[in-house]
Amino acid sequence: MSTLLTPSRRGSVWQRSRRALERELADYATTADRDDLTALLEGRGSGESLAAEILGRQAHRALFARA
Repeated sequence: MSTLLTPSRRGSVWQRSRRALERELADYATTADRDDLTALLEGRGSGESLAAEILGRQAHRALFARA
């Protein structure tokens, strides 16, 4: 039995893991919490990571939600 995933299966696994990461990062509810986590990621050289991208988008959404 092969353990390789088909392209469509691999895509759905990636989407589920991305949504799980988005939910987990959303737990950093305050702007200060998100900023601290973003600074931590950048300090570790992970500023271009998926987590940093998601945090940036969440911060952007929060900024315009208050306007």
